[in-house]
Amino acid sequence: MIAKFKQGMGFAGLLNYANDKIMKEGTKIIDSKDVCLSSNEMMATSFRLQAQASKTKKPVGHLILSFHPEDESRFKIFGLADICHAYMKEMGIDNTQYVMFQHSDTKHPHVHIVYNRVNNDGKLIKGDTNYNKSVAVTKTITSYFGLKKANEKRNVNVEKLKGKDITKYKILKLAERSLRLNSSWKSFIEDMKKGGIQVRFSRDFGGKINGIVFTSGTISYSGFKVDRSLSYNKLAYHMGEFEGLEVENSMKNHKENTEKTPVLSSKVDKEEREFSQDSSYYSPTFEGNSNAETTSNEGSGSQSGGLGQAVMEIAFQPHVVPSSGGGGGSSTSKSDDDKDKNKRKFRRR
Repeated sequence: MIAKFKQGMGFAGLLNYANDKIMKEGTKIIDSKDVCLSSNEMMATSFRLQAQASKTKKPVGHLILSFHPEDESRFKIFGLADICHAYMKEMGIDNTQYVMFQHSDTKHPHVHIVYNRVNNDGKLIKGDTNYNKSVAVTKTITSYFGLKKANEKRNVNVEKLKGKDITKYKILKLAERSLRLNSSWKSFIEDMKKGGIQVRFSRDFGGKINGIVFTSGTISYSGFKVDRSLSYNKLAYHMGEFEGLEVENSMKNHKENTEKTPVLSSKVDKEEREFSQDSSYYSPTFEGNSNAETTSNEGSGSQSGGLGQAVMEIAFQPHVVPSSGGGGGSSTSKSDDDKDKNKRKFRRR
């Protein structure tokens, strides 16, 4: 079983899609709660009335549960709606309106669940889109009902992939093929390079490698972000700890393209670090230009009349440092103000 979830602002458009019996043959409602089902418009109205109890901008909950074709035999034993209920309950999607739409327009059976994120008490449901929680719940439900374990990344419709997902899938398939053909880091890196994928490593403060990064063009992904099997620790388990200077040699070819190389985000670093054996970490700079900042500063300071020049002129103006006695002069000479005070001494009348 695979679970996907989304949030939205409007119920009408989602319900028109989920309950489209013309475009999606075999669409049927398998369960619902506290919603008028006479039409899509009435369903949307039912959801909107309850959503008004909260100020949230995203009251629409959309849950998609997909199953393996072999799971249909399990539906006859437990019931598809019961399996969906079990997932919803574990995710805290309870005491609220919902409608379950079963679709049969694909090879794998799946259910679209439209629910109100504002529950029957007028409170917002929280944690219903927590990814880590969903992964754990999905595993529990799959095991409990004896469902088929699905591998989402390897059973995808490539034609529907868009944007960065295409790059991620390309890295995954190329890495899997390369690992079947190569058993050393050097040959693996060279093979990935031939396929247009650059391999880089991140290190901790002690110089130990604790992460691997795959780059295609301007898009970079940590190994774990692509797939668990491509984290550095998993790769090192098959090919051994990386040793040698192959990575240094491979990075020399990118010095000319340093400016085009994307900087690794903190999010990517964090994900790779969480699955590293060493807790200390730093984000290395690959082929960085150490003189870039200095050159920029010198250029700005050389402009006549600029802010930097004005600050320097003010800083080097001659100034008088007041003495500790507060009189503003030295012990051997008196200021003009002191002389005037002596001339105006108090006289008795």
